[in-house]
Amino acid sequence: MVLSVVGKDYKIVQPKDVLEFFREIAFASGGRYTMETAGCLSDGKRIWALAKIDDEMRVGGIDVIKPYILFGTSFDLSTSTYASYTTVRVVCNNTLQAAIGTAASNADVRITHAQTYDEDSVKRALGLLEGAEESAFDGFIDTANLLTTRKVNDFETFNYFAELYGPKRKDDQSVNDLKISDFTTGQKRNIDQLIRLFKQGPGANMKTASGTAWGLVNAVTHFEDFSHGKNDMKRLQSSAFGSGKRNKLASVNTALALVA
Repeated sequence: MVLSVVGKDYKIVQPKDVLEFFREIAFASGGRYTMETAGCLSDGKRIWALAKIDDEMRVGGIDVIKPYILFGTSFDLSTSTYASYTTVRVVCNNTLQAAIGTAASNADVRITHAQTYDEDSVKRALGLLEGAEESAFDGFIDTANLLTTRKVNDFETFNYFAELYGPKRKDDQSVNDLKISDFTTGQKRNIDQLIRLFKQGPGANMKTASGTAWGLVNAVTHFEDFSHGKNDMKRLQSSAFGSGKRNKLASVNTALALVA
């Protein structure tokens, strides 16, 4: 089966080599990383593996967040070979990249397919990644805790979701300039669902999330992880690698603008 057409400079990486390398990293971590799951997307054009990190964080002292490291590569030029940190909110299994907001740093490793895949060089790069681990997760908690302090009203809640999922605006137009007639049926449906998730979704009643900017972010992450998209496979691809991931990152920056 043809996966893609590539140029002469493209360096091929075999799935067996990459996944075995990921397994070796987890095994060599002395129990700190536990390889949890692996899979492929787009008919084998992209492979990934997820390793759990033996640690946990607590937003507001109560909202448990589990850290993971995500490995992957593609065979269709859609992504480099990479390793990056991600997190899972335990109460609802929502996922969010670790390097967010005040933690936005170089807490990931990428080897392009124009480079020869060399295990030693990737291991050295992962050493740099491990060095960034503590600062990335500390920054994540700082960002999340900051968002828990910002209470939002119904007007701000609607505008927040309209900013992310509403109609495109002209350069001189703000969310407040939009009229209901500017929204498509699909946009209205999505925003209604996001508001329900914000008020009644999994974990919405926790004091860290109830009526807060952190709750807004988690409504978006739950929407992208479990609702948005035609099926589970497309949702996973979008949420972990595509527009869903971008929307989740944008949700944090939009929430931080409320705090500023």
